[in-house]
Amino acid sequence: TASAADAKPEVIDQIIAKVNGAIITQLDIEHARQAAIEDLKRRKVPEAEIPELLAKQQKNFLRDKIDQLLLIQKGKQLDINVDKQVSKYFANLMLQFKVTDPDKFARLVRENTGMRYEDYKDEVKNSILTQQVLGQEVGAHVVIPHEEIQKYYNAHKKDFVRDERVYLQEILVSTKGKEGAQLAAAEKKAKKLVVRARRGEKFDELARENSDAVTASNGEIGRAHV
Repeated sequence: TASAADAKPEVIDQIIAKVNGAIITQLDIEHARQAAIEDLKRRKVPEAEIPELLAKQQKNFLRDKIDQLLLIQKGKQLDINVDKQVSKYFANLMLQFKVTDPDKFARLVRENTGMRYEDYKDEVKNSILTQQVLGQEVGAHVVIPHEEIQKYYNAHKKDFVRDERVYLQEILVSTKGKEGAQLAAAEKKAKKLVVRARRGEKFDELARENSDAVTASNGEIGRAHV
């Protein structure tokens, strides 16, 4: 029987790059690879084409990870705090999943991303942080001369021209053929609907339930060109 000293150590992960003290591991690259696969599937790329497209992207995984680490480090230097944005992102995600229990939500995150909740949260935070840094350090320093803007506009004028049109929203309470008490009831109904609409009730639902217009059955909105 082999002794414990003879047993070969199992490699769990491997460092493949260092960026100012921060490390990039083989697992980081694998996560990037899995994310690329999921993105291709969301774009409904045929299964047979995925290996070739993935091979083309493979060389960029490490470079993109290094770029991200540099941006994250710059964000920390600038003291950019994105905790509120991260909290809002996950609150919306829990709302989307219709989950309030943190443990259940963590399981759903793992099932959908293949990552631990803490790792996924770090990834989201880093993504938001890099966007903030790019916006602050790059976007803020991009100045397009007025002459260039005017030149682009002159060359693309037709893209900025739109046909004028009016979008009509209506709830029709018909008075056709009504007299006396029926006419008074129709007027009362119309006034109540005005109050409900101003109170913020969904217009399409009000139309579907109360309008005498032809399009009311499916909540459509009448449209007319001017």
